[in-house]
Amino acid sequence: RTVVGCGESAELGDVEAARHGENAAFFVRMAGGTAAVVKFVRRRRAASVATEVAALRAVHAAGELIDRFACVLKWHEGVYIATSRFAADCVSLRSVAAQLGVLERALLAEWCAATLHALHACTDDASRSQLPPFESAWRGWRSRVAARHRDWCVLPPRLLGDVERFVDAHAPLERSARVLHGDVNDENVLVQRDERGLWRAVALVDFGDALRDGDVRYELVALYVSLFACRRDSIGTFAAAYGGVALDVAVDDCNTLLACALVHPCNALSTAFAHAPHTALYAESLEQLAQMLF
Repeated sequence: RTVVGCGESAELGDVEAARHGENAAFFVRMAGGTAAVVKFVRRRRAASVATEVAALRAVHAAGELIDRFACVLKWHEGVYIATSRFAADCVSLRSVAAQLGVLERALLAEWCAATLHALHACTDDASRSQLPPFESAWRGWRSRVAARHRDWCVLPPRLLGDVERFVDAHAPLERSARVLHGDVNDENVLVQRDERGLWRAVALVDFGDALRDGDVRYELVALYVSLFACRRDSIGTFAAAYGGVALDVAVDDCNTLLACALVHPCNALSTAFAHAPHTALYAESLEQLAQMLF
């Protein structure tokens, strides 16, 4: 009954259950009018609370585009995090993705570019130091990549035996992104209708998978297969808005992008094949799959 955050009492009617992936989340309106999101995490995701707190603090310390990120109100390590809530009429991009027109997709790509550029450039070392390093996360994913793909049964059997060689040969080596969100999918971007009736992105949420000192190409994978539905025009718009020759090279590095997709713990290839099923049918090698997908 007592809302974490500001110590204000909330009536039972002011609490609304909200779907938030595998965690239990609630929308809460406190007596003073403050709107909050309270998320309780599963035991196996206990570490994600401290990770999300550190990432959000790093973003707000940087001071760029902070209206696109929630504020931490209160948290308890391994149990819950309470953050500010965005407008009640905001919805996840996933719920309206099929409605997006060409202009809306272009605006989305530009918004993502600006938002992630600000995130990747965070310089608050005090908060960043509390995030898991990308290097150690990659080693963990690599150690399980073959077993995971056998369990997922998504990758064609003719390609399965070559996964470990391919990932080792094309592992991402850049560490230019100081903070990575880690899972920029269409459920973690909130959108809202603007005055013209267009769906516009307004917030990036759920930093429980954030990492430090990583390769931007890992971030691009979820972005490309989920938000952009494997549309090359959208990733091109994103790259142009993000800026920098390094990203243009990264976008063109198809093999490394596929290596990142293969190790991604959220089964990125399953989403990719849903948008581009022909790639799974006709690719005769992982190198060919990389060219066809990216």
